[in-house]
Amino acid sequence: MKKIIVLICVLVSISSCKKDKEELKDSLPTGSGFYVVNEGNFTWGNATLGFVSDSFSYSDKVYENANNKQLGDVLQHFYEWGNNYYLVMNNSKKIEAIDKTTYKSIFTVKDLKNPRYMTVAGNNGYVNDLFTDEITVFDLSTGATMNTIKLGGKTSRIYRSGAWVLCKVNDKIYKIDSKAVQLTDSFDFGMKILDLSTDEDSMVFAVAQGEKDSTFVLQLDRISLGIKNKEYFPFLNAKPKFMRVTPNGVYIIKGTTLHYMEVIGNTLTTRTEIFNGMGNLYGFDVHPVTGDFYFCDAKDYASKGNVTITDSDLNFIKKLEVGIIPNGCYFVNE
Repeated sequence: MKKIIVLICVLVSISSCKKDKEELKDSLPTGSGFYVVNEGNFTWGNATLGFVSDSFSYSDKVYENANNKQLGDVLQHFYEWGNNYYLVMNNSKKIEAIDKTTYKSIFTVKDLKNPRYMTVAGNNGYVNDLFTDEITVFDLSTGATMNTIKLGGKTSRIYRSGAWVLCKVNDKIYKIDSKAVQLTDSFDFGMKILDLSTDEDSMVFAVAQGEKDSTFVLQLDRISLGIKNKEYFPFLNAKPKFMRVTPNGVYIIKGTTLHYMEVIGNTLTTRTEIFNGMGNLYGFDVHPVTGDFYFCDAKDYASKGNVTITDSDLNFIKKLEVGIIPNGCYFVNE
């Protein structure tokens, strides 16, 4: 009788484990949609990576479900390269590289100071730091750190443009050669550079301040960084809250005003829209195919935030509850 009871317990246990694995598999994202980067609260260790399917079904804790452990503290940036996603964890001082299909951790870039944003150029990853003037270079296949590049000033974000890594430092644009893995040049165009952004493929834009606080949007050549187009922006006069570059132009948000500058031939055409009702705006992104807008609302920085989706004319499409302090959306097509 005891043997029968033991056998039943074993079979129940096996069945339970199999069910748990099936539920785990079902809970992991598949197909096209977009990822939501939920920073979480500083020092609380509650950062999560979320996913929204094409049917607007939201899955939270993608990393936790695949790896059976917490992601960490302050998910700052999500980056896709090759077969991996890279999750930059600011206050956990690391970057988690995960498989794009299984979401399993492959390796961890460890012992970083306060990593913020990353990019890839050549065979290496580059990540800037929140408090220092250093960019750390690491191996994309192992996660081993290789060296650091001193900039002589802090940079808020870094981008790739061809074989170059670009960043804004001390009112100038700095250029890093990914082949030599060293700083090579700086540009200011006779103006104070306020902001910089690229689509990491074909477009580079900067916001610059000239004499008497006049503000210009500059379209730059992706290789030489020479000025291709220069447009006067009388209503900007400061660093924009968000600046997003697409293959067709640049979107700039200041306050509740969205400016879109489209590249048509050798000129820039400007369109201005006023938006309201997006709450505590903490992130803004543009879908690379549809052109729809994604507004991230951090609300009170403690409760779950929202992502509001509109079309390019700001007509409402959907509002979704996501994780805590969403700071951006990243799009995939399978």
